[in-house]
Parts: sequence; C-alpha cells; structure tokens
Amino acid sequence: MTTSVLNRIAGAPISWGVCEVPGWGHQLAPERVLNEMREVGLAATEIGPEGFLPGEPDALAEVLAHHDLHAVGGFTPLLLHVPGHDPLPRRTSSWRATPPRRRRCSSCRR
Repeated sequence: MTTSVLNRIAGAPISWGVCEVPGWGHQLAPERVLNEMREVGLAATEIGPEGFLPGEPDALAEVLAHHDLHAVGGFTPLLLHVPGHDPLPRRTSSWRATPPRRRRCSSCRR
C-alpha cells in the first residue's frame, strides 16, 4: 500500500501561536487551530500545552477524530538549560499515574 506524503506530515499548535508561556499573546481556539491544520493538509498533531486539548484520552481522541486528525506526540515544558535544576520533582505530581492508551495512526506503517 502506498501512503501519500501528506498523510505522513504532522503539525503542532505552537505553529499557530499556541504557547504555555503566560502573556505570550492572543491564543487561538482549539477549534480554529485544528480546522486549519486539516485545511492545510496535515494528518496529525502533537497535543500542545496542558489545557489546550482535553487531557482525558477518550475526549482527546473524540476531538481529534472530529477534525480527522491523529495525535503523534505530546508536549511537556521542562527547564533543561539551567545546570543543577531538576525538573522532575515539580512535574511528576501533574503526570498521570497510568500511561495513556496508545492509538495507532491509520497511515502509520508499523
């Protein structure tokens, strides 16, 4: 089976200005971002900063399916460029105790 290159290209909400930084500027609504992703031919997206898309796996899958998109990655803001800073103690409390279910993109080869 031949897969179109367009079915293998993903985007990210940051390309539409969606950012976790407070005061970053105007944040576009998820509906607009996801609609425009499909309009430009993207097949998948990473899920963006916390709160941009639903955090619950079934709700996230429903939103993405509504826009004919698949999730291909997540986003976790971590401060990594400061020597001696350990980002894990702050972040582990907000991570889920159970891993999200893996959903295979229909255009993936594996």
